[in-house]
Amino acid sequence: MTDLARAVAKLTAGLRAGVMLAIGRGRVVATADEAGIQRLQVAMLANEVRDDVRRVQQYGLTSHAPAGSEAVVVCVGGNRDRPLVIAVDDGGTRKRGLMPGEVAVYNARGDYLHLKADGEVELTCRRFVVRAAEAIELRSPSIDLEQA
Repeated sequence: MTDLARAVAKLTAGLRAGVMLAIGRGRVVATADEAGIQRLQVAMLANEVRDDVRRVQQYGLTSHAPAGSEAVVVCVGGNRDRPLVIAVDDGGTRKRGLMPGEVAVYNARGDYLHLKADGEVELTCRRFVVRAAEAIELRSPSIDLEQA
């Protein structure tokens, strides 16, 4: 290593350490879902468990991930005292086999709403309830109902 490279490495060591600590992975230990912003207990580095970690979710979508789910944790400015969870995934319950461009909303029981690439929408669930304050409209050239 050249003298210049050593000098640059020495000058940027603190910045590099901050960046390395700024984004990490964790596991959801517990979830508090009563407040406006969901709060998690997250196990991060070895023996590092953080309580009351805010979880940011996309507007209009929310979930309560099971314990053990993987979390992406951001520590703004590398400050690990104020982590923020920006994504959570549970590979054990995620709906698999989607084609490019498809979307699914799913839960831990295996229920799902699948928006397929061919335009079909598939809903699989144990019970389907619709509550409409004003009206329900179904418009189709053909409606097939089958009692199984």
